[in-house]
Amino acid sequence: MKKKKILRIRPFNMANFSGGSGYLPIYAIFGFVFSFPITFFICLGMAAIPYDAEGLLDTTAIRKKLVKIILPLCVLIFGFLFYSLADTNRLYGDFKAYGFLIAWISFILTFGIFFSLLLALKYIEKKGVRTRQRFFLCTLGYLVLIMIIGVIGMIVFSTLGDSLQNRLR
Repeated sequence: MKKKKILRIRPFNMANFSGGSGYLPIYAIFGFVFSFPITFFICLGMAAIPYDAEGLLDTTAIRKKLVKIILPLCVLIFGFLFYSLADTNRLYGDFKAYGFLIAWISFILTFGIFFSLLLALKYIEKKGVRTRQRFFLCTLGYLVLIMIIGVIGMIVFSTLGDSLQNRLR
């Protein structure tokens, strides 16, 4: 009887904080915070590309680095992050319920960096202003947009995971 009273006092999913809806979003928030400096250092490395004859960034060299270096790195980090989040989640919730949430968090944190770089590259090619500053600012802008989409998806998948977890009990 006490358990019911305690659960009624706490609103929404706070009563079940030890489940996937509690810890996975916190891990994702830490990942979002860490993705900004990672993107900064990746952009510094990407911007160290020589200029072409017109004095603008060589976008073909950036595209080659994206596909040959950043994409495989994102795949490896995705696998590691997916495994570690799934392993952590088995202590708190069912993988069947929170599998989509784990995949979503892992995808956004890893491939979000890749897609922010790719979208920034396409944007500066389209506008014709291929400078380091524009590339860096566009990359950070797209990263913020991807992270907003990631948080919205995280909320949706967390809610779905909670309802699935309750049905599986």
